[in-house]
Amino acid sequence: MATAFWRTDSRTGKQGLVARWRDESAASGWRYQRRPNDRTKRQAEDFAREMERKAERVLKGVESDDPQRVTFGELLEWW
Repeated sequence: MATAFWRTDSRTGKQGLVARWRDESAASGWRYQRRPNDRTKRQAEDFAREMERKAERVLKGVESDDPQRVTFGELLEWW
């Protein structure tokens, strides 16, 4: 369940958005990311939902976690 919430930074005292999404590969099962450029909670929630979908695809083996380019032949061999 992807969500977003406002959190106050203890060092600066400024509020900022934090996106949270479910990720089975994480130690706690959840991942968090500060979203300093998002202006609305909706933007952060959309980001969290996309990251949750990506985590599911990586877990199922449909998508690679490695950001480098892969040729079709390499993908076919991997599959």
